[in-house]
Amino acid sequence: MLTIGMKIKKLRELRNFTQEYMAKKLNMSTNGYGKIEREETDISYSRMQQIAEVLEVSISEIINFDDKMVFSNKFNHETSLIKDYERAFYEQEIQHLKQENHYLKEIIEIFKKKFS
Repeated sequence: MLTIGMKIKKLRELRNFTQEYMAKKLNMSTNGYGKIEREETDISYSRMQQIAEVLEVSISEIINFDDKMVFSNKFNHETSLIKDYERAFYEQEIQHLKQENHYLKEIIEIFKKKFS
């Protein structure tokens, strides 16, 4: 089970934020911020609120964060993107085949007129 500090760290990493960036946004030293992630200091409610604001999440989202859900959501999102690309490819292929079919029907009509 992840501690609050580890959850904050994971959320920070998901945002591609550095500890330096977080510390600057929170008006504290990088070392002080690192202590939060390492659980070497207690976090006040107001500090937790500030961290949540920087990470663009709620305090409850930090508390309830589960890194297994991130992998699952990311995998599902990537699968969804693949499906979208496949759908677009097949729709394009269908359109191409319809055009080819129309062209071949025109050729058949020309031959019918020519040889009837």
